[in-house]
Amino acid sequence: MLAAVAEGRLAAGADPLVAAVVALGFAVWLYASVRSAPATDPRALEISGAIAEGASAFLNRQYRTVAIVGLPVALLLLVFFGGWMAAGFVFGAVASAFAGSSVASPSASSTSYRHVT
Repeated sequence: MLAAVAEGRLAAGADPLVAAVVALGFAVWLYASVRSAPATDPRALEISGAIAEGASAFLNRQYRTVAIVGLPVALLLLVFFGGWMAAGFVFGAVASAFAGSSVASPSASSTSYRHVT
C-alpha cells in the first residue's frame, strides 16, 4: 500500500480510509460472531434484561440533562458565532445521541451475556 502511494498510483489519503473500512468490517464480523453464540442460560438472560433496562433508564436521564445544558450552549453559539456553528453543534449532539442509543447501548446489552456464558 505504501509503495503504491510513493509511486503515485494511490492517493495519500487512501490509507486512513482503507484502515477505517477494514476496522469497520472487523467490528461487524466480531459483533455478528458474538451475536451468533447461544444464549440459553435463563439467569444470564434475566441479568441481561436488567442491564438493558438500566442502560435505557440511564441514557434517557443523560440525554435529558445534556439537552438542558446543550440548548443554552446552542443558543449562545447562534448569537455569537452564527447559524452554521449552532447547526454543527446540534448536529453533533444528535449524531452522538443516535450512536449511543441506537448502536452502542443495544449492541453492548445484547452481547454482554453471550461472551461470558
